[in-house]
Amino acid sequence: MQNSTEKKPIKNKKKVLIIVLSVILGVIAICVLLVLLLVYSSVKATKEYNAEVAEYNLLVNEYNEKADKVALYNIEGIPTQLNEISLVSDSFFDVFSSLISGNSREKIISDVETIKELKKAVIVYDDIAEKVYAPDSAEICSLIKEIEHVKDVDRVSEGKDPDAVLGTEGGYIGCVYFSLDMVDQTIVPGNDVIEKGTDAGGAVEIYATVKDAENRCDYLSQFDDTILYTGSYAAVGTMVIRTSYLLDFDDQVSITNEITKAITGVALDKAGNGEWGAE
Repeated sequence: MQNSTEKKPIKNKKKVLIIVLSVILGVIAICVLLVLLLVYSSVKATKEYNAEVAEYNLLVNEYNEKADKVALYNIEGIPTQLNEISLVSDSFFDVFSSLISGNSREKIISDVETIKELKKAVIVYDDIAEKVYAPDSAEICSLIKEIEHVKDVDRVSEGKDPDAVLGTEGGYIGCVYFSLDMVDQTIVPGNDVIEKGTDAGGAVEIYATVKDAENRCDYLSQFDDTILYTGSYAAVGTMVIRTSYLLDFDDQVSITNEITKAITGVALDKAGNGEWGAE
């Protein structure tokens, strides 16, 4: 009887130890499972991130091709080129390592949303690049008509082209003249807005290529600060937006800005990034 009584505490201790070990192993197993679930969900989020980045990079490449063909440096907030974003490894161990280094599933998901917003921005940039690439003169004409201070608007044609450069090599493929109520029209010779030309208010000259538009700006720059100065000029897309020398500089900037906004929906950059002609 004495021996059996002494063995009971030993058996109880073993049971307690087994229970404690079971609990510890259970907790460890749950922790491991939770870590695995976290890593796998982070891997899934990383794959989604890479998918969004891949789409973003495609949009960027398309935009960069269009941006090469137009002058965007005069338009506020519009990049002349965009950089691709690198993909990240979505392997289990690389994602696990990034989590240990301080990354989190929540941050990955947040980055996915950021890429989605960047994609929207690129689509807007792309739309603007299209709008300023060799636009139709009739469309430009209708847009300019809606601008404050604009009086008369007309576009040149083969039968009425004072400069006789419509469709010639390096010449404009379209040109829209406009008059302004800010200019005293009685001192500008001519029977209509085309005959009066840029002096009456300004013009939007449309070229086939950005090189032709920039060549035009280079040509006009020769007359800056001379008696032959005809007014301001700014390359926008494949266009040259010109304003009358009879306007002061602030009004030249304002009108050029309004025309740019009418065409693109975006303000002209006033930070001095583009060609403005003589002040």
